[in-house]
Amino acid sequence: MDEIMTHLSAKRAKRCDSGIFWDFLTKDHAFFELVGELYDKYPGVPVVETVSFLTPALVVRSPENVRQILAGDTTSFNHRGIDVNGDVDPLADNLLLMNGIRWKLTRQKMTPLFTAAKL
Repeated sequence: MDEIMTHLSAKRAKRCDSGIFWDFLTKDHAFFELVGELYDKYPGVPVVETVSFLTPALVVRSPENVRQILAGDTTSFNHRGIDVNGDVDPLADNLLLMNGIRWKLTRQKMTPLFTAAKL
């Protein structure tokens, strides 16, 4: 995790006290509501470290880091940590929640649509 934090140049990263995923399991809150609370809890911090059960996870707050992850660091960050079933929830079947090779292929198809000439 430290090498990723260094890679994102997030010198002011904050480690949260406990993982939000335990709260997700034990409380009556939606997952994205807990992520939103974690996001709001640390204003001015570019990246917040948390734990997804036993796996380290990041909540990226800085637009520069989001841009770097989505545009340049595709090999390191090609899994979002959330698996969705597009057949069950078609709205969740989008580029931001796709993982692995499916995300890579969809991104390759969509990238030419957003060139400067097209916009």
